[in-house]
Amino acid sequence: MKASPAGFRAGFVPITGLPNAGKSTLLNALCGMRLSIITDKPQTTRNSILGILNEPDFQAVLVDTPGFLRSRNLFEKSMETAIRRAATEDGDLCLLLVEPGLPPGDKVPLFEPLKRVACPLYLVINKLDKETSSARADAAAEFYSKLLPVKQVLHISALTGGGVKELRAAIKAALPEHPAYYPQDQLTDRWEKFYAAEIIREHRPLDKDAARKVP
Repeated sequence: MKASPAGFRAGFVPITGLPNAGKSTLLNALCGMRLSIITDKPQTTRNSILGILNEPDFQAVLVDTPGFLRSRNLFEKSMETAIRRAATEDGDLCLLLVEPGLPPGDKVPLFEPLKRVACPLYLVINKLDKETSSARADAAAEFYSKLLPVKQVLHISALTGGGVKELRAAIKAALPEHPAYYPQDQLTDRWEKFYAAEIIREHRPLDKDAARKVP
């Protein structure tokens, strides 16, 4: 692998948050291509997917984690463990992606692991393309900043790309000086067969009424 230039920055950046906060959309927007499947079904991201953001002077290894959950079986327990590890052990910078407004009261305990995060925690308020005022975004910033050790607050729309350029710059500034972890022409650690399976899963289950209409 080609040696990184002097002053190069690199690190791991887990993207955490509740289901359907837009984590997969953000991963795709940051990397400039579709790496993680997107649907409105919760827990679509069952694996921690690595997307590699490469720039001439830095590399951010983005980890799209499953949404926070309370495990009900062994499979979900393994997902919960992956979330906790990514958030508290494996990151150089942790992004918490949230929607404007306050989370449901029963979901607040799910953020508990982030109180012990070892790396800087950035609060990223998403879906601002759907907001007509700043009141709900301000409420989210105040709530999470009191609950968690938030170092910086950023506002974006992962869907439209608003604020994503500024988020990239903030990620770069937070990363330590370190050689690249992956070749700079590599975009992910996943194989083609994995993405083929993900695309199939994204389109299931097929709506039964729609299926009956197919000739």
